[in-house]
Amino acid sequence: MCASVAFITRDQDDAREVVADLFGNLWERRASWTISSSIEAYLFVAARHRALSLQRNVKRRDNLVRTELVVNQVVGIPAMSTDASASTSLTQQRLELKLTLERVISQLPERYQSALYLRWERDLSYEEIARILESTPAAVKKLVNRATIILRDRIRDDPRF
Repeated sequence: MCASVAFITRDQDDAREVVADLFGNLWERRASWTISSSIEAYLFVAARHRALSLQRNVKRRDNLVRTELVVNQVVGIPAMSTDASASTSLTQQRLELKLTLERVISQLPERYQSALYLRWERDLSYEEIARILESTPAAVKKLVNRATIILRDRIRDDPRF
């Protein structure tokens, strides 16, 4: 089972952790656990779902880090600082940036706001967003890209940045 999970996670330690968590969870729920198919099929499907969930969380974290680095470069915030006063200044700049982003996003048309929220906050695929917004994946991708360009341009035009 670890081998099939490792194929998804691309990491043996993560695979072991997924399988251990799965069995731990099953042990906790052993009194109420009912099997509707074979145990083997259930375990492999459950392990696959947990591995995919782990990958989504890793992807989401990596996207957030990448987005922060890009935004920091756009607005000129240094990536790291060890000086305490610089750290306080950096925290203030990030807070200002967050408030500016929230303000700019709130000024976008509702469809743009929805697309950005679903893509960035919920980490949905273009296909999933298309189903929700009753559109096509290509149209959703274009919508997210346009909204991102508008955000980038408005942040660049903001005199505080």
